[in-house]
Amino acid sequence: MRRKMYWGMAGALLSLLMFLAGCGGEVAETAGVPPETVTAVLEEETPEAPPAGIAETPEVEETETPEAEAAETPAEGDAAAETLEIGATGTELAFTKDQLEAPADTMVQLTFDNNATGLQHNWVLVDGGRDVADQVAQAATGAPDFIPESEQIIAATETLDPGESQTISFTTPPPGEYIYLCTVPGHYQGGMWGTLTTR
Repeated sequence: MRRKMYWGMAGALLSLLMFLAGCGGEVAETAGVPPETVTAVLEEETPEAPPAGIAETPEVEETETPEAEAAETPAEGDAAAETLEIGATGTELAFTKDQLEAPADTMVQLTFDNNATGLQHNWVLVDGGRDVADQVAQAATGAPDFIPESEQIIAATETLDPGESQTISFTTPPPGEYIYLCTVPGHYQGGMWGTLTTR
């Protein structure tokens, strides 16, 4: 009696499984798509999950940053020095100019031409007025080349023979008036001097 019951239940269960399998096929065929195709599509569209504990890193697009163009700074050339020109007269104990002007505290170039026909001359700038010029002229008498070593002398040319010329560079003193002279003995006393004014 029990065996017949078991066989009956097994048959009913088998029939149910066959029915369900048939229904699944009919649903796929009703949509016009074979079950194998549906399965393949589902497998392709389903993304694979990353392994546990590993987070996905989003891709970052590299942005090209243009290099900044270096600003071109034009090199500033050295400013041209102020220029002065002066000479000795041909036959007299005198300079061609008894007044010179120049900016104060500025680098200058001075050219001295000895235009004399038969005498030596120089150009010496002293740090002061006539009193300082008197002291320098007196000290020049026994000095080599008639130019004494003195802190009162700001600038000086060499003592030049007739027809010679020399250019010197020096920084002008602070604003004021300064005497220049020829220190060859007797020339300053004979009137060979002038004034440089700096402003």
